[in-house]
Amino acid sequence: MIVLILTSLVKLFFFFRIWPRLSTITIMIVRCMVDLGPFLVVFFLQIAFFASTFSVLGHNRGGEDSHEYRKLGLFLGQFLATLRTSVGDFDYEWLNRIDPIEQQIHWVIWTCVFYLGCLIMLNFIIAEVSASYETVKAKIDQMRYQERATMIKEVEDLVPAGMRKRDKHWFPRYFVIKENEKQETPGTGHS
Repeated sequence: MIVLILTSLVKLFFFFRIWPRLSTITIMIVRCMVDLGPFLVVFFLQIAFFASTFSVLGHNRGGEDSHEYRKLGLFLGQFLATLRTSVGDFDYEWLNRIDPIEQQIHWVIWTCVFYLGCLIMLNFIIAEVSASYETVKAKIDQMRYQERATMIKEVEDLVPAGMRKRDKHWFPRYFVIKENEKQETPGTGHS
């Protein structure tokens, strides 16, 4: 069911490309996801590291003892609990069941998770999304035309090869791209 929902979401954004106004949003989302790739990899590796650290310390806040994650297993439950902590969702109820020394160790690791995850990494991600947005905004017309050309190519690939070879008017061999040159501004010498 999860795979079906995610596939439907991807297809929904795929079909948004048809309408010019919605294609802008789709282009921005895809560009942001591509630009965020390295940041998300580092972020999830960091979460996996701290989830492993909590597991080694015996903090079963995401493991079999946890009501929310009891069917996911120790590591995946711990991963989700650590992810929640790193984005600012805090649950301290389980701290009552561990020793005071373990609580002190927990708070040191929790501080690292919070600062690295919530303050540093999420701010990096927000800054990268802003930079991606500005890049796309500056080149949106060019990207829209490129997206249109990609969609035309996808449709043409669905037509049998024999039909494409016979009808050269509807299926030309090349795309002709026309770009307007900027007019020279009088008195500035710039084009």
